[in-house]
Amino acid sequence: MAGGDSAARGMLIGMVLGALHGVEAIPERLISGLNAGDEIQNWLGKAELPNELSAGTNKFEFQNQAGETLAAPLESPVSDYNAPHAIAVFAHCFNCTKDIAAATHVSRNLAQAGFAVLRFDFTGLGNSDGDFGNTNFSSNVQDLVSAARAVSEAIGKPVELLIGQSLGGAAAARCD
Repeated sequence: MAGGDSAARGMLIGMVLGALHGVEAIPERLISGLNAGDEIQNWLGKAELPNELSAGTNKFEFQNQAGETLAAPLESPVSDYNAPHAIAVFAHCFNCTKDIAAATHVSRNLAQAGFAVLRFDFTGLGNSDGDFGNTNFSSNVQDLVSAARAVSEAIGKPVELLIGQSLGGAAAARCD
């Protein structure tokens, strides 16, 4: 259900398996051999989710660069420690919406593993404002940048992971 080439499917499968089995399933030798191994261990033990967000699915809206309101559920960690390891943004495929099965499953599994994941509708799709007929690849990239900026400001930490499916993957790869 992921679409795209084998590398994209492999990436999605890896994320889902990681979310399912958690950090404990990663062999210690793979973490201890990293230059930033200690930093990663500290990062995984962060405190709490900001008070304005609750565990589970939160309604989230933000403005794109054209001032249109884009709709986006924010999947927040649902574990006892309730601290997002990191913030991720999921960009869906061309002419899909934030509610496609692949985006929903990946986002919710990552939230169960402690990640905050924003998945949003590009301009003119799903529940977002605007005219899809007036969009292009550059406007999709701008929507993705706006999404990352908005969720980063709301949670108070930077987005560290962009996940994209098909055209959303191309847009994520284009972001700096």
